[in-house]
Amino acid sequence: MSELLDRATLQTLLDDIKDVTARGVKGPRWPSRMLHDRTMLVELVKIAKFPWSPWLAQIRTPFGGAMVRWCGDQSAEPGAYHVEWTVDEDIVWGQNVKPAAESGPGVRPGGHCVVLRGQLRPTEDGVAVLELDGTLILLDVTDPLPEDAAHTWVELFIEREKIALYPYVL
Repeated sequence: MSELLDRATLQTLLDDIKDVTARGVKGPRWPSRMLHDRTMLVELVKIAKFPWSPWLAQIRTPFGGAMVRWCGDQSAEPGAYHVEWTVDEDIVWGQNVKPAAESGPGVRPGGHCVVLRGQLRPTEDGVAVLELDGTLILLDVTDPLPEDAAHTWVELFIEREKIALYPYVL
């Protein structure tokens, strides 16, 4: 994958987000031409529901695992699933996103949150993209990111209920 997200691809993603938001659709409805950039193959270990939480999935990837919100079939069997990742929290530099101590993708539990490690790609439009092992995750940024943050390895610290997985059949 190229180091830069080309402007046409980013504009398509932003237009799709505006369309989804305008229609009030919950969850992603990305055109199939974008799914190859947005999905990841994960292993679903189990799904659990606690009285105080949404449905959660314990997942594994080649670079780690965690429990995150599951937005698919609640009776899904363990196995391999192509999923899209979403982050439902604004990104604030120095608070929930920080430079990573090491490079390489990562997913791990971090106390009451999940830590996602990937490369950050800020855009001019107040949006950023986290590249997680070739998968692109759109992020809403509240304040401008530092100029030297572009293309650096970062860690996001997000509550597990605010990271959602949407399974897809490709």
